[in-house]
Amino acid sequence: MKDETEPNGVIFVTQTMLDKSIIDANKTVQEFAKYHLLIEYDMFEAGDSWVFPMLLKQDDMEYVLNVKFYKTKGRGDKRVSIEKLGRYAQARDLVTLWVDDDMNGRIDIEHDAFG
Repeated sequence: MKDETEPNGVIFVTQTMLDKSIIDANKTVQEFAKYHLLIEYDMFEAGDSWVFPMLLKQDDMEYVLNVKFYKTKGRGDKRVSIEKLGRYAQARDLVTLWVDDDMNGRIDIEHDAFG
C-alpha cells in the first residue's frame, strides 16, 4: 500500500516526449528518485545513469519496464527514460512512479488524465 505522503514521480506525457523519447526529470521525479532509490541527480556526472525495473499493470497484464534515471552527456541535463512508454501511454496521459512497502517499483498510467 503506497503512502500518499511519500514522494511519487509524476509525469504528464506529451507528444514530444513520445516522439523524441526524451523526458526531463522534473522535480517530482527527482524527489522520487532521491527518497526511494537514494539517487541524487546532483551526484551524477554527465553521462551517468541508473536503471530500476518497475511493474506496470494494464489491461489484466503485467509488464516489467526498465526506468532509467540519467544525466545527458555534454550538458548533463537531468532525464528519465521509461522503456517502451509509447506502447502503453499516449499524449495527455499521467504517469506516476511509486514504490510499494516491499520496495517494488510500480508505474501507474491514467489515460487522458486531463480530458
